[in-house]
Parts: sequence; C-alpha cells; structure tokens
Amino acid sequence: IIRWDAFPSGHVAVALVTLVAALRYHRRTGLVYLPFVAGLVVATVYLGYHYATDVVAGFACAAFTFVVLEPGVRWWESAWARKRATPTSPTSP
Repeated sequence: IIRWDAFPSGHVAVALVTLVAALRYHRRTGLVYLPFVAGLVVATVYLGYHYATDVVAGFACAAFTFVVLEPGVRWWESAWARKRATPTSPTSP
C-alpha cells in the first residue's frame, strides 16, 4: 500500500548517482555500497513506499545525470577555460 505519492523516487536517483560515482572513482567503496543500493531499490517497492514506475523514473533521472548533464558540464567547463585562455588585446583610445 502506497502511503504517500512521490514521483520520481529521489532516494533511488540519489543512491544510484552516488553508486556510479563511487564505482568510478573508488571501486572498492562502490562495491561495498552496491548491495545497500540494491536493497534500497527493492525495499522502496516491496515496502510500498513507491510504485515500480517511481523507481524506474528514479533510474531515468540518474541516467540523465550521466548521459546529459555530465557531458554538458564538461563542455561548459572546457568552453569557459578556452574563453579565459584567449588573450585580450588592449583597446586603443
């Protein structure tokens, strides 16, 4: 039984983003974290806090973070670095 309506599951999205980051940058920590995230995903549906669609949407939010936002941030940072690296010519009066 769903006690509250919440779409998407922010807990699942944040846990998955944290898990992927941990697996990327410190694999051992990520592997320790993996069963807890899996348990969170299963428990949110099993205990009735979310519908399965809420959890799937949480997965989609996490995927969006790495597929769209991360490359966008990298592009923005490189564009900003190029802009700052170009020398400015002094203006003549």
